[in-house]
Amino acid sequence: MGSFWDGVSAEEIHALYMCCTPTPNNVIRSLFFKPLNQQEKKIARWLVRSVKSQDHKSLGRFIRFCTGSDLVYPGKFVKVQIATEPMSDLAIRPQAQACFNIITLSKNYRSYAHFLNNIDFYMHNPQMWEFHDQQ
Repeated sequence: MGSFWDGVSAEEIHALYMCCTPTPNNVIRSLFFKPLNQQEKKIARWLVRSVKSQDHKSLGRFIRFCTGSDLVYPGKFVKVQIATEPMSDLAIRPQAQACFNIITLSKNYRSYAHFLNNIDFYMHNPQMWEFHDQQ
């Protein structure tokens, strides 16, 4: 990029890197919720709580699941939706539309432990992620 880098300080590069690194605070700031009822508010709280407990690698997988990228982009949000239809116990799993930065969560998690176990299982097993073109 030639002379572009002449005007950029190491501090500016570090600051940009820190804004884009998937830390708990950066990921939480990137989440956009619009809960419609108490159950959705509870799931939103559980998601924030789970993000706070994750390490850098896990947060990178979460962001990649939601957006297709390992980075948090300032000013870009991950829309958190709650599925309109309940999922059966065997079908509960997070779903994402990475091109649109959307994650859809089930409305019928029974507890924080149930939520966390389900999210952790899918985030730690990327080979189980399914990708589909939207029609």
